[in-house]
Amino acid sequence: QLQSKISAARSVQLPKERLQNAISRGANPRDARNNNEGGEYLVRRYDGMIPTAGDGGGKVAVIVETLTENRNRTAGNVRHLMTKVGGELLPTGANEWLFEHVGLIWVKRRR
Repeated sequence: QLQSKISAARSVQLPKERLQNAISRGANPRDARNNNEGGEYLVRRYDGMIPTAGDGGGKVAVIVETLTENRNRTAGNVRHLMTKVGGELLPTGANEWLFEHVGLIWVKRRR
């Protein structure tokens, strides 16, 4: 699979230096909670409220945790998705008391 990605990158004439950087970032991701030397990946958390389905007018608290290379882009994307469904972002930590961390949900990127 990696070889097919490298071939695709070469077919669009991606510079060799950028390709090598991408490979090294993928081989050595760093979790920002532990050590983010080099600024490669950051774990960012966003708290929010989104409306429930139906006419009840209620809201549900959510916590979105992301792994990103660009915190500004990610913040904009999360804010856009929250407002798109009628929700709102809250200050980080606002929903923490409501939740106990028990698992992860992976969202596969659409192609």
